[in-house]
Amino acid sequence: MSLPRDIRAFLSHYHGQTDDSQASDNLLFYQNRLRCQPDDLLISEIHQSWRKDYNQLEYNHGYIQWL
Repeated sequence: MSLPRDIRAFLSHYHGQTDDSQASDNLLFYQNRLRCQPDDLLISEIHQSWRKDYNQLEYNHGYIQWL
């Protein structure tokens, strides 16, 4: 199966790159041990404070980089 052109172009910019096995920020965030930036919130705080608050979710989308 061939990949679409846009996906091939995206992946070609990472030729020869490898994952950093020491990088764990996303894991720590999901474990509720690291606050996201720039909002400085734990995932549990996002769930509690912003649940169903679609205006807040739309306005403060820095958290989406962590999800």
